Amino acid sequence: KNDVPEAESRLATLRKTFPEYRIVDVNFLDEAHFDRLKEDLFHILGLIHLDILEKPLPEASCNSLVMLRASTLSDVLVRLSLSDRERIKTANIWGTSVKYDGQEVGLDHLIAEGDKIWIHQ
Repeated sequence: KNDVPEAESRLATLRKTFPEYRIVDVNFLDEAHFDRLKEDLFHILGLIHLDILEKPLPEASCNSLVMLRASTLSDVLVRLSLSDRERIKTANIWGTSVKYDGQEVGLDHLIAEGDKIWIHQ
C-alpha cells in the first residue's frame, strides 16, 4: 500500500529483507501497479491466459480462458464442458506452445500462456 506515510522506506526494507519474493506496491485509491499485481498473482498461482477462437484464424473473435500452467488440450476441453469432447481429437494452436502458427495438436499437447486455440467441432 504505497499511499501511506513512510511507504517508500518500508518497501525498501521489505525488499532488502525478502529478496527472494516478488513484492508489489499498490495503491487502491488510484489503482497504481494493479496490472503488475495481477501478473504476479497469476504467476504465483500457476495460471495462464489463453484464447478460444470462434473461427480457425488467429485474428478471429475469441473467448478468454484461464487455466493452470501445464494444462493440456484435454484439460481445456474438460474446462469448457464440451458435450462432444469424446469425438474431438485435435485442435489448431497459434502461440508459443507450437513450432509453427496454426499447428494441429493432439489432446496431450501442453498449452502455454497466450495460446490461441481453434477446437475442431
